[in-house]
Amino acid sequence: MGTRQPGRGQRAAVGDGVVRVQSEIRDNIEQERLKRFAREYKQSVDMEDALASLSRFSFQPVDYGPALVRREWVAPPVPDFSYILVETRLKVTNKYLASISTQLLAGLFFVILSLAFMNTFVPIIGVVGLAICALALNRELQNRRREIDRALTAARAEIDRKVQEAKDSIEKARDAFVAAEEERVGRVERLLNADPGAVFERLEEVLSSFKMPFYLRCSIDFYETEPLITLHLPGHNVIPDTIVTMSDTGMIDYTEKSAPEINRQFTEALAGAALTLALLAYSYVPPLDAVYVRAISDRFEDPECHFSLRLTRDAALEAAAAPDALTAFEQLGARYEVGQNGNFTPAVQPLLPGWLRTAPHEKVRSTKFTILSKFG
Repeated sequence: MGTRQPGRGQRAAVGDGVVRVQSEIRDNIEQERLKRFAREYKQSVDMEDALASLSRFSFQPVDYGPALVRREWVAPPVPDFSYILVETRLKVTNKYLASISTQLLAGLFFVILSLAFMNTFVPIIGVVGLAICALALNRELQNRRREIDRALTAARAEIDRKVQEAKDSIEKARDAFVAAEEERVGRVERLLNADPGAVFERLEEVLSSFKMPFYLRCSIDFYETEPLITLHLPGHNVIPDTIVTMSDTGMIDYTEKSAPEINRQFTEALAGAALTLALLAYSYVPPLDAVYVRAISDRFEDPECHFSLRLTRDAALEAAAAPDALTAFEQLGARYEVGQNGNFTPAVQPLLPGWLRTAPHEKVRSTKFTILSKFG
């Protein structure tokens, strides 16, 4: 017999299934591509906005008044351990349940036996058996009562111990809370009283926890109430070299930035970063007299200074109102030069605090840290 060939309808159905599967695969691939385009576009927009935000300044001094108020300790309730008594009584009761039930069933058996054979000698045996069961039951009940009393006495002692432990734990927690509050308030008081250690500690804490669009290595040298913040310049690759735009259909297009445009954006971002950190320092550290910021390149044995500035608290408001970072640089009298290529010109004579040459070395506090990227 010959092999039966599929009919025309079957071949058409198979062909339609293949086409449908291929169409679904193409649709899935297209959807994944559009999602990838959307992610690229969002990343580009977020990065460009983050870079621009470095020149949108804010100077809002922190009010430390509420931080000086000591919080009240709220003691947690002592746990209720009364369940231990219930569990103890139930445990002992369950222990005697089988023997007591056996005595009751045996007594019931002798009663039934006596009633069933009233006219024979069997009732005598029933009465004797019932008496024995009653005595055994009474003995079991008395034993159970004595064991329950002993177990409850031990359970009450255990409860007293647990309650005391809980009270001791709560007391330790209260002492730790009070000590932590004293330390916290003490730090704020030392900061507001311009204690150099507290000021330096808070300054490092604020600046190192800040995030930027790109990684930036920094260092702080500090004496009395004047910090010198040094920015170790990154490369131009922190600036995206393309701008991503998206059409209404979800397709994206890449526009290459020119070298002067990248240089200009790089220069503005670094200047904005310097002013942002200086204003951040003034916002969170009230006792500062003047903040010095410089940007240096580490590519040479003798680092070159690309710009430097000195910002006082009175000038902070003026700097915060500037439309962009380089305008603020001009208003503040920062030392910098921008070449025709849009980059900062190196080898600028920096503005440095006088104490850098005269302060005792052992009294100058220094630290290094890296500001992390928002997109890391």
